Amino acid sequence: MTGQADAVRGASRDKAGHPRPSVTNFAMASTMATMATMNVSLPDGLKKFVEAQVSERNYGTSSEFIRDLIRREQGRTQLRALLVDGMASGPGSEMDEPYFERMRERARSSRDG
Repeated sequence: MTGQADAVRGASRDKAGHPRPSVTNFAMASTMATMATMNVSLPDGLKKFVEAQVSERNYGTSSEFIRDLIRREQGRTQLRALLVDGMASGPGSEMDEPYFERMRERARSSRDG
């Protein structure tokens, strides 16, 4: 099927007349299934900040920048929970010279093998 229907769908064809897969449509289809949309209102100053970060840090879009911020916050939240769990688990080891020597030895043995 060529002609107007393909033009509407944006399909292109190779020399043999077979439809070419659209990279854009493929990429959108693979991410759209797992992505949800959220609109966020920002004051002008924050919007300008986001736009500057996108440009300076080579993000493709403001969404990429925001997703990165959210992932970093998830990591911080997980680390914070681990620290709280560790603090609640009772007294730890005394951090003296023998302690650090044991840590160095563990690092050497795991590195060597």
